[in-house]
Amino acid sequence: YTSTYCRNDCTFCYYRRSNVLLPRYRKKNAEVITAIRHLAEQGIHLIDLTMGEDPVFFTESTKGFDALVELVADVQSTTGLPVMISPGVVSDGVLQKLSIAGATWYACYQETHNREHFRRLRPGQSYKKRMDTKRRARAIGLLVEEGLLCGIGETDRDLVESILQMRTMDVDQVRVMTFIPQPQTPLKDWPAVSDRRELITMAVMRLAFPDLLIPASLDVRGLNGLRERLRAGANVVTSIVP
Repeated sequence: YTSTYCRNDCTFCYYRRSNVLLPRYRKKNAEVITAIRHLAEQGIHLIDLTMGEDPVFFTESTKGFDALVELVADVQSTTGLPVMISPGVVSDGVLQKLSIAGATWYACYQETHNREHFRRLRPGQSYKKRMDTKRRARAIGLLVEEGLLCGIGETDRDLVESILQMRTMDVDQVRVMTFIPQPQTPLKDWPAVSDRRELITMAVMRLAFPDLLIPASLDVRGLNGLRERLRAGANVVTSIVP
């Protein structure tokens, strides 16, 4: 996580704009490079520079993203590893700059492909713009990751239609994650669900996408949860470094 600031107010997210009690940070590029050099020495295969839609980036020109472009270039030159970025819905110019700097992957999760459910999860955001940005990223040569959130009020039909929608998107990595209620959010009292729904969805994804990458997170359920996800069809291990 390079930044925990975000201009959005997603109802499910701990880093939502309205959470005024959250201690936030923006990592300096030197801090990030130090951490990433250490991670590269441990043998990881890809660096994911994770962030929300940090308002400091979204100025009237593409220059607001210059610090991120510089960071991507530094990470790539320091480690030689593929770099994934998740700056949210950005312009074609920003995507081009990040690609030229050395970004390989663009992650941008829709969470759901039911538009009404999307509005509940991502109030004030455009479903179409988010989808279009992923398609434009793919068109300029970036690899794209799409993601779903389950256990948050979606139906079985919603999950099936999301998988069908992803089949039309020419994505390279697909993931599904179980919603965990977060404090200081509108859904803080949402009843927690088991991982079973996520595991079944992951298995269906593996059948629908036999050649794609499907990540399993180490962070939520530890090694036992990781083992279950790999058995369900995941073939990539991911972990968050705050």
